[in-house]
Amino acid sequence: MERLLKINYLLDKKNGKIQAVSNQTHKIKGVNYNNSVRNAFKNGNKNQYISIHNHPSWYPPSLSDIAALSQVSKNGTVAMGLTIGHDGSMYWYTASAKKFKKNDNLNYGIRLKKNLHISYNEVVVQEATLAEFVNKYGFKFGKIGD
Repeated sequence: MERLLKINYLLDKKNGKIQAVSNQTHKIKGVNYNNSVRNAFKNGNKNQYISIHNHPSWYPPSLSDIAALSQVSKNGTVAMGLTIGHDGSMYWYTASAKKFKKNDNLNYGIRLKKNLHISYNEVVVQEATLAEFVNKYGFKFGKIGD
């Protein structure tokens, strides 16, 4: 499988200025934060940033994306996340109110497979599966432009 460049921006939500950029990751999933991003998390204020990253696919945010907003290492500095797909699709999401458990990603994957009967369109299946976790964990997400 081809590894595509993933880029993460931290924008200050008050003025829209870029506070940090991480653009050296070629992993299939996930983002490696550089010192610029780690320092922004360390020195930022509560809910100061909007995290924007690309999905080399057109998929909505993953459960991992949502869980990542509330990671202790971010010190509560990220208020919202945005994902942008290579097809121009955009999704917004918030951190979860409850901490994710160790097996939640596994359970999410199992639910994805079970929901494949809903549609042959994997984006629709992922949106429906993510919606199943909204009330349980207290986050929000949506597609921009729909």
